[in-house]
Amino acid sequence: MRIPKALLLLVPLGIGCGGKEEPVELPRPLLAESPFEFPISLWDAGVEGETRLMVRVTALGEVDSVYVKESSGYPEFDSAAVAGAGNLKFIPGRRGEKRVAHWVVLPVRFTKDSASVTGAPEQGT
Repeated sequence: MRIPKALLLLVPLGIGCGGKEEPVELPRPLLAESPFEFPISLWDAGVEGETRLMVRVTALGEVDSVYVKESSGYPEFDSAAVAGAGNLKFIPGRRGEKRVAHWVVLPVRFTKDSASVTGAPEQGT
């Protein structure tokens, strides 16, 4: 079952430290519709959950790597989150005028209301 929309807030990961580097402007998602599919078996059972992913967004705004940072406890949610994240497109992150690749934490919440990406931006490692 494809959920029609998703809310996407990214959590950036820390990159180098020290120096006088300009801060990184986070990648921003380009969403027409949600790429996340709620697993039918869990939908029918009324199960909800959240999977937190690590997603690497390239300097071209494409996702080139995804892995589960924190499991929902349900392999079906984790697999659906990874599969959907691979279909996301972004406005690339920037450092000054230069586009840069950047890792972000992507929380994907599966609820009966929607499958959405939620969370507040935070710097991490």
